[in-house]
Amino acid sequence: MYLPHYAFKVFSNDKLGKLEQENEVYLKLGHSEYFPVYYGRGFDFLVIRFEEGITLYDCLLKGIHIPKQVIEDVDNAINYVLGKGLNPRDIHLKNILLQEGKAKLLDVSEYMKPGNDKRWEYLKEDIRNITTCLMEEPFRIDNRDCT
Repeated sequence: MYLPHYAFKVFSNDKLGKLEQENEVYLKLGHSEYFPVYYGRGFDFLVIRFEEGITLYDCLLKGIHIPKQVIEDVDNAINYVLGKGLNPRDIHLKNILLQEGKAKLLDVSEYMKPGNDKRWEYLKEDIRNITTCLMEEPFRIDNRDCT
């Protein structure tokens, strides 16, 4: 059976508690342009909309420009999550997709954990520095020109 618009996140029996938490997070988030649509759950899986796009991690590896709008979208998504009484954590380059110049955040599994891991704050600054560097002059990685 081919279901192109759905992604299934399957949990092992010893991780069903994480499924419950993630289900609760998606229910609290409701519909938002910053996150995949949540369709529901089964005994050991969640169903969300499959999202097309490239991760910011792959953008950096491939030299694809990350628009300022993406950084603004992630900041807006964080504020949205905070407004829902959740704690946005584990926001990193492999959990953010670039979709038509906008950001889509993936993996909400840590949004109920306490504390600020500050990942996004550090990454945001690094992205700005790298993007500025890429626009100004070529740089080198492992003795290779990155132009």
